[in-house]
Amino acid sequence: MTVEEAVERDEQMAAIDNILANYTDEYACMGLSRGCCSKADIRSRYRALALLCHPDKSSSDKAHTAFQVLTAAFRKISINMK
Repeated sequence: MTVEEAVERDEQMAAIDNILANYTDEYACMGLSRGCCSKADIRSRYRALALLCHPDKSSSDKAHTAFQVLTAAFRKISINMK
């Protein structure tokens, strides 16, 4: 494993752990602050996190659950923004 691969794996694990630790708070789950995010900010953050924790991209056994939690949080925030 190269240094770059190790760093990417650490980033994936940190993102997955944060998502699962904050599954009850949609904004914290995505690493966002309430009230000061635009739709573009939310969408951008979702896409970045989705790439990190997508089950096809991550070897973690928690990736599938984290991806589902992230997607649910994004949908809930998106509905509330309308």
